[in-house]
Amino acid sequence: FKRVSDDMPVELSEIPEDDNGLYYKDEPYTPHTLHQRLIVTYSPKFARYQKNNT
Repeated sequence: FKRVSDDMPVELSEIPEDDNGLYYKDEPYTPHTLHQRLIVTYSPKFARYQKNNT
């Protein structure tokens, strides 16, 4: 994963739970002949929200 604010690589397991940053990774995704990129985002803040409101 990379931090959106500065594009620095970050190990997902090392992100503290109280972090408010936004992280992403992108991967090539090419089903058939259409070339695309798959973007995955992670937010510890939103993860906390989901955990507390389910």
